[in-house]
Amino acid sequence: MKHEVMSWSCQDKETVLAWQDKRIIYMLTAYYDSSTQQMQRRNRKHEIEEIAKPTAITEYTKHMGAVDRFDQ
Repeated sequence: MKHEVMSWSCQDKETVLAWQDKRIIYMLTAYYDSSTQQMQRRNRKHEIEEIAKPTAITEYTKHMGAVDRFDQ
């Protein structure tokens, strides 16, 4: 389902996240858990919607700079 977070943890050391926005995004992290943050954004109808986004993905996007922007 859209904006649903699925996570698996290995002995509380590594966490694997799967989150679907426009497509499924996978992340492997040893720092963050599967917690989420409420984010606001505008949809195609220019309405504000709230979504639950994993903290690991939010922090990665905030600090990535120009890396991985080729896919946009």
